[in-house]
Amino acid sequence: MNKRLLSVLVSGLLAFAVSAGPGANAADGAKDPEERICYKVKDTGSHAPRRICKKRKQWEKIARQAKEAAARSSGSR
Repeated sequence: MNKRLLSVLVSGLLAFAVSAGPGANAADGAKDPEERICYKVKDTGSHAPRRICKKRKQWEKIARQAKEAAARSSGSR
């Protein structure tokens, strides 16, 4: 698997590990899908982290794809 794709997938999974910040809607507990979320990702072989920013719904899609890929790979053993 491409290292860059893997780092993006891992970043997507990390998005769910972070607790809700000030972007959460206090009235109904819903999270804004258009909220911009940024993460710092360290690439292998580089000392400088890259900053990746995407909308919440994009991170959720990445995490869903990573979960599906993990399920496919574990099922193939």
